[in-house]
Amino acid sequence: MRAQCRPHAKTEPYGLALTPSGRRLYVTNARSNSVSVLDTVEFRVLFTIENVGPEPRGKTIPNNGTTNDNAEQIYVTQFLAVDRPGVLIGRDDYKEGRVTVISVADNHVVREVVLNPIAETGFLSNGSALKQIPATNPPTFTVHTMGINGSYVVWTLPRGPANIKRISSRLQPNFQ
Repeated sequence: MRAQCRPHAKTEPYGLALTPSGRRLYVTNARSNSVSVLDTVEFRVLFTIENVGPEPRGKTIPNNGTTNDNAEQIYVTQFLAVDRPGVLIGRDDYKEGRVTVISVADNHVVREVVLNPIAETGFLSNGSALKQIPATNPPTFTVHTMGINGSYVVWTLPRGPANIKRISSRLQPNFQ
């Protein structure tokens, strides 16, 4: 009978990714902010990579076309966004996403990629609680919607859906 593998993958193992050869399994440990590396042939934890960012969750190991696992990098998404320095808390763009890049060759963090927020997305009012600017009476809202190839349409909603008007767009001129 084969001994049961008891990986000490830290707290709350969340996601799994295999290297292209299938020899190593990488496990994100959401509550421990770490990634454990398991040997799939010997059924044991080789080591744990610490400090990969808050709440590591998703990960991918894109195969670069070689059979050498050591040529690969692991991209680990951090579940929690990080406050941007100097940006007022509560603004739409005050948080940024992060992705940690790990080298399979030495199992160390190579770098952290910053995913900047997209400003002026979603449902915006013509007032601002943060800047203490009251909305007009009745309030007017703006909705930015995205389309194909970076096109967008800006809509205004002065008194509900029945009064929706397009005020600008980067689409074809004949767009109705």
